[in-house]
Amino acid sequence: MESALKIFNLVRNQCAHDERLYNSDYKNIRVSNIANYLEITNYNNRRIVVAILYLKILLNKDYYKKFHSELNAIFKQYKNGFKTVSFEDILNIMGIDLLELDKLKN
Repeated sequence: MESALKIFNLVRNQCAHDERLYNSDYKNIRVSNIANYLEITNYNNRRIVVAILYLKILLNKDYYKKFHSELNAIFKQYKNGFKTVSFEDILNIMGIDLLELDKLKN
């Protein structure tokens, strides 16, 4: 729970100060037990994907489904919108593997 509070506090502060989330380095947040529980093998415990894993565990199932759906809609919207950096590179910087993220859908 301490790790969850730490990541949510960091993300909240970044949002409050209009900072970018996608390339933030969260300095090795502990998430291996949760990743194992969720059967996620390809993740970067220093990136924003850690917050997504904790949201999956802590949010009400309906809230998480809505969050997951909206996040995927954003990814689809911007997938072809970048010219200088590929969207795949951006996802990689965030530590997000879309196949692994899809495992969290339900």
